[in-house]
Amino acid sequence: MDNPLIIVANVLGAIGMILIFVTSAFKNKKLVLTVQAGGHLFLAASDAFAGSWSALSQELLCLLRDILIVTKKANKVVKILIIAAIAGIGYGISIATKANVFSYLAVTGNVLFTIDIFYNNKSIVGFKIISALNNILWMMLFIDIKVYTSAIANGASFFINIGVAIYLFVNIKKGKFDKMGNKINTEEKEEKTIDEQ
Repeated sequence: MDNPLIIVANVLGAIGMILIFVTSAFKNKKLVLTVQAGGHLFLAASDAFAGSWSALSQELLCLLRDILIVTKKANKVVKILIIAAIAGIGYGISIATKANVFSYLAVTGNVLFTIDIFYNNKSIVGFKIISALNNILWMMLFIDIKVYTSAIANGASFFINIGVAIYLFVNIKKGKFDKMGNKINTEEKEEKTIDEQ
């Protein structure tokens, strides 16, 4: 890492990934997206210093996506346009810059994650699994562009997302959480059972 731009990219990437990393343990989508928006801003700057234009476009589009969702401005048309932009711009820049397969995989991860954010309102476990898949695809790109801090954080986020998905799945099956990860008050459940008898 003799290149000072790569050092700056790693520092900015570390800050961005810390923000995204902490969201791996969150169960609330709105909180995840609010904190991730800050992470995308730092990661966009990191990608610019690393010269990864495909990744930069993805981070900026993800920042826009997260802001639109949190502010409830993502109607049907906006959702379709964001998905099309993430795919079209991401793949287009990858083609134009003759990027390798890792850029295409990261774009694919973003497309899947965005579709899940927009249309999966039934399963927090599914959201965590798609998040984990997105983490592993981005980890490969970050290794390729030598932004190792972001690669490490994505790898760790992958394991946390899988762990949280398993924890939630088990506890949903036990009746402790609903399908969106909200804790079910067992006292109320017991009272209803007694009242129903």
